Amino acid sequence: RLDILDVKHATITTDALNTQKDIAAKIISKEADYALPVKDNHKNLRAGIEQAFDTNSMDKTNKEAYFKTTDKGHGRIEVRSTVKFFEMRCLCQ
Repeated sequence: RLDILDVKHATITTDALNTQKDIAAKIISKEADYALPVKDNHKNLRAGIEQAFDTNSMDKTNKEAYFKTTDKGHGRIEVRSTVKFFEMRCLCQ
């Protein structure tokens, strides 16, 4: 479906099912950015991301690069942290 959309300069988000190399490559080829979730079943990718930065030593006051929310509902607490990477070429191999 991405082939028929004009997404140049847009930010594409997906669910975890679409965290795939070919989808990321397609988004890049269309000159767009992406935010894809990474779960534990992508062990190598997750390990690479964790090595690329340490959120404990990150400047969490930089609202352009770091955002965190905590929500409570349906009997659970969800904590979501979002970090914006400006350059992650090391993970594209």
